[in-house]
Amino acid sequence: MIPTMQQPVVMQNPAAIQNPTAAGNPLAKKSFLKRFFAFDEFITARLLKIVYILGSVLIVLYIIGQLATVLYLGFQALSNNFHIEKFPGIIGNLLFFIAQGILALLVLRLYCEFIMVIFKIYENLQAVRNRNVQI
Repeated sequence: MIPTMQQPVVMQNPAAIQNPTAAGNPLAKKSFLKRFFAFDEFITARLLKIVYILGSVLIVLYIIGQLATVLYLGFQALSNNFHIEKFPGIIGNLLFFIAQGILALLVLRLYCEFIMVIFKIYENLQAVRNRNVQI
């Protein structure tokens, strides 16, 4: 039935949207697998924190590995045949990988924040819709 001006739109159970674990919420009665495949709620916002932490750890480990490689190869080259002109290249590589790590962490943070903003917009739109429906 399509709502008309005489028939206001009334939600079936507004408490179910506010509290997903409420007794009257049909989502609370479904099993985990049914909720997972129903796409009634988003898990991305929850997983995003884990992805951010894991990504940050992997970036830091990558940068530590790169720094160790540069130091090892650089000092090995310096010890075999010491040429002072190789030293600025080692310092340049160290600074490059440090800057790369900082930039990678910044890009990861911005990407995760962008995704969170999209989910916050969705939540705010849901709140506006629910408030307009109850009026």
